[in-house]
Amino acid sequence: MTGIPMPSASPVVEPAPEAAVRRLAPIKVLVVRMSSFGDIVHTIPAVAILRRHFPEAVIDWLVQAGYDRLVSIIEGLHRVWTLSGRVLRRHTLLQRSLRAERYTWAIDFQGLLKSAVWTWRSRAAFRLGFHKSDLWESIAGVFYNRRPTIHSLEQARLHVIEKNALLLTGMGLEPEAIRQALQDLADPAERAGLLTVPPKVGERPRAWLRAQGLRPRSFWVFQSGAAQTAKQWPMEACRQIVLDVYERTRRPVVILGGPQEVERTRALWETVRQADARMAPPWDWGELTVLLRAAAVILGPDTGVLHLADFLGTPVVMGMAHAPAYRNGPFFTRTVSHAVEIGTRPERMDKACLSGLQDALMRVLLSTPGAGD
Repeated sequence: MTGIPMPSASPVVEPAPEAAVRRLAPIKVLVVRMSSFGDIVHTIPAVAILRRHFPEAVIDWLVQAGYDRLVSIIEGLHRVWTLSGRVLRRHTLLQRSLRAERYTWAIDFQGLLKSAVWTWRSRAAFRLGFHKSDLWESIAGVFYNRRPTIHSLEQARLHVIEKNALLLTGMGLEPEAIRQALQDLADPAERAGLLTVPPKVGERPRAWLRAQGLRPRSFWVFQSGAAQTAKQWPMEACRQIVLDVYERTRRPVVILGGPQEVERTRALWETVRQADARMAPPWDWGELTVLLRAAAVILGPDTGVLHLADFLGTPVVMGMAHAPAYRNGPFFTRTVSHAVEIGTRPERMDKACLSGLQDALMRVLLSTPGAGD
């Protein structure tokens, strides 16, 4: 971030009541959440609550290139700005474009120096970010002039979805109203319209499922890899899980992996093909929603795909290695999902962890009819 001038110290002002914010209409909001996929999913409920309380607001989103593929299917956004590469000229042009929008609010849901700088670069009148104690990089706080009225140290064991939503108290929303909105979003029907997948986008995965003879809820999904090497499970453990679960349930499995994990995903699939296993083709996020909605359950590490499944209402069995379950585990499906602590070195997964994952997966599968109704 060299070459970025530090802003002059500006007082952090107490948030105005929601009614006062409404009088600033038309409200233009820039959401700043640049990555990663799971964290973007965790921000969607806060944006939905923002839309609910300020239905007339124009809401844009600033995201890093690559992650815009997920942001593009979020309903209610006016525009998605993409930050690509480190080319100074591109950044300068993006800065000019953001400033031309004359945003009322820029909200930094990330809490990093880079996201805070872009919040400030937008020249929004109000720049809202977390309290210093809640920031990943405390220096980011220099770039804000609004704070929430509540922070996670005042509330024990907050999930990151709740933390993001409560950031909106800095816009004058009452904590009780935000909690009620999250309660409402617990209903899958309330979340159904928050992601928009054009019918044409869903045709390819539906055709693939039909060709594979996979009916809704007749199969489970195994997210076999992760973008972060530190989150990847040993190949032998993955193989053992698939074979053992098939032996006990005879349920087919779809092996899933990201664009950077194709070789690993194929290697696993080739060792478990006899267990009625299929390897999913490369799909975009909109197409993935079709697969995840049809699955009985998805197993895998703490990754964006599992958080998306939780958001869609599909049970998940999530192996937690680098974040506590209360903070990053399943949120919307927690009554039917499982977060299994596997230690901070998943590449050394022992038999106890393996057994815990299998047992949790079996509990979900045995409670889910496989008739495909």
